[in-house]
Order: sequence, then structure tokens, then C-alpha cells
Amino acid sequence: MKVVINICFGGFSVSEAVFEKLIEYGMTVGGEKEAGDFEIRSWDKGITSMGKYYFSGIRTYDSEFRANPLLIKAIEDVGIEKAGGSFSKLSIVEVPDDVVFEINEYDGNEHIAEVHRTWR
Repeated sequence: MKVVINICFGGFSVSEAVFEKLIEYGMTVGGEKEAGDFEIRSWDKGITSMGKYYFSGIRTYDSEFRANPLLIKAIEDVGIEKAGGSFSKLSIVEVPDDVVFEINEYDGNEHIAEVHRTWR
């Protein structure tokens, strides 16, 4: 499966072009409230991204979201070099389907790690 991560310091975000593709594909996002163009809907508790558009109620660090086929398609359609938002450089990583993984980060620079068992 394909998973998108940020590969520079700063943090994950996507460009306005990616948001516009996501809207075109039917994904609900939030927009500038005063513009009134987009209704803000909550999918889950979550955080927002910087810029004109933002993800409303989506935990953008969740592996399920980062592997979302619509997100991957939008990034590929826009082009990986133009897909990152402010302070981000995105990469699409191929992870074997049978691997349970998580996205780890340090100062916004992310990598994918296989989940292992831990005891205390």
C-alpha cells in the first residue's frame, strides 16, 4: 500500500492544489469560514493544517488517513514536487500490505516504522 509522509523538518501539510483535488474527489475539508465556500464538517477529533484550506476533524498523522487512496491520488495527480504545503516535502512510500505500521516523526521529519510488541 502507498503511504504519504513528510521528509523534511517542519511537519506534514499539503498544498492548495492537493486540497482542490480532494474537494473535486468528494473529500470534505474545511475552508475559510468567512468565504463561506465550504461547510466545516467533523470526521473525528483532530488537528488542522495551515493555509487557505484545512482538514476538519481529521488526525492527519493517522496511518489510515495517510494511506487514504483519495489523498494518494490527489498528490500523484498534482505531482509530488508541488504537493507539499508550507514547510513540508512529501514522499509516497510503498509499504507491504501485511505490515502493521505507524508514522513516527522528529520535528516534523517523518518515517514509517513497523509496529512491534512492547511489555513493561
